[in-house]
Amino acid sequence: MKYVFFDLDETLSDHRYACQNGIEAIMNLYPDLRVKTVEQLETEFWQMLNGNYNQVLSGALSLKDTRIERIAALFIGCNLKPPEDLEKLGELYVSCYDQSFRAIPGIIEILELLKEQDCRVTVITNGFKKTQYKKLVSCKVIKYIDHIITSEEIGVPKPHKQIFMEALRICNVSSDEVIMIGDSWVNDIMGASSLGIKTLWFNRRNESCPDSSITDVIYEPHEIIDYMNLKRR
Repeated sequence: MKYVFFDLDETLSDHRYACQNGIEAIMNLYPDLRVKTVEQLETEFWQMLNGNYNQVLSGALSLKDTRIERIAALFIGCNLKPPEDLEKLGELYVSCYDQSFRAIPGIIEILELLKEQDCRVTVITNGFKKTQYKKLVSCKVIKYIDHIITSEEIGVPKPHKQIFMEALRICNVSSDEVIMIGDSWVNDIMGASSLGIKTLWFNRRNESCPDSSITDVIYEPHEIIDYMNLKRR
């Protein structure tokens, strides 16, 4: 394959690391949250984010409101009454999250190898253009990316076919010339597969595979090297 589509959050950008840093800052102010680990709280946070993100993208729910809801839910999940300063906690979370952007360890080597071997890389991401570009820059991966396609610009989120069709059009490739690599089963794997695009599920959270007949699975970035027969330097 000479064309690769990548998801961004939890595929290129280490969302889990940034989110844990934001939650840790809140836990430092409210130690009673430590009845659970930061890893447990991050998982709950991630599940809630996935649950209402389409509402955010459609404008039905603001980023601020959904963030406050998620932080309140962390307290409720620990059998604690949510504090009154949820808005300030949301601002604290965002500040720590934004300062913690980094690429998933090992992914830059993969992008370098793809670039060296003339593979074109496109990022397809559900999110807002300004925020997602900022992540790519902060993660120091922007120079490896040929195209960036956001749901905000296209008008629909993954797994909608239209966003993948637009990616194929922009890259001037057919569905059998590209592979989609992403962490979301529904958004990335099911979405791309619906157009006959080959997929590789980056199962970073070690979840049960719903259907191994439609995709191959990896758990670490370095597995992409052998899977795509990339030549090491």
